[in-house]
Order: sequence, then structure tokens, then C-alpha cells
Amino acid sequence: MIDEEQRKRHASRSLRLVLITLALFGFLALFVPLIAPSLNGSSFLRFPLGIFFAAQGTIFGIIAVIYWSAARQDRLDRRYGLTSEL
Repeated sequence: MIDEEQRKRHASRSLRLVLITLALFGFLALFVPLIAPSLNGSSFLRFPLGIFFAAQGTIFGIIAVIYWSAARQDRLDRRYGLTSEL
């Protein structure tokens, strides 16, 4: 068991991780489609590069952020002894 101070520190760091993750999601979901029209002059697999980048790059970026966030949260939980091993 962890004491109250460690629990508050864990909650604070978890909240910070959530806010960083949401900021990265916002960046990927909003900023990437905004810069996509400037890339449409080139093509990739006969698709305009901006549309391809916005459609595929955003999805892969969000998946990467999910894995990164889950790994960081797991490391944070292990640091404070809040894991449940099966």
C-alpha cells in the first residue's frame, strides 16, 4: 500500500500525462489536416500527398500516441507500486 502523499503524487503525474496525451491528440487531429492542403502539389500512390498524409498519418500518429501513453502510465504505476500482476 502507498501512503496518501504518494497517491497524490501519482494522481498528479497521471493527470499531467493525460493532458499531454490530449494535447498530442489535438495537434494530430487539428494541425495535421490544416497543413495538408499545402502538400497536395505532390502525390503518393496517385493520391494527393496532403490528403494521404492527413488520412493515414493522423491515424498512425494517434496509434503511436496511444502506445506511448500506455507505456508511460504503466511505468508510472510500477514506480508507485500500483500494478496488479496476474
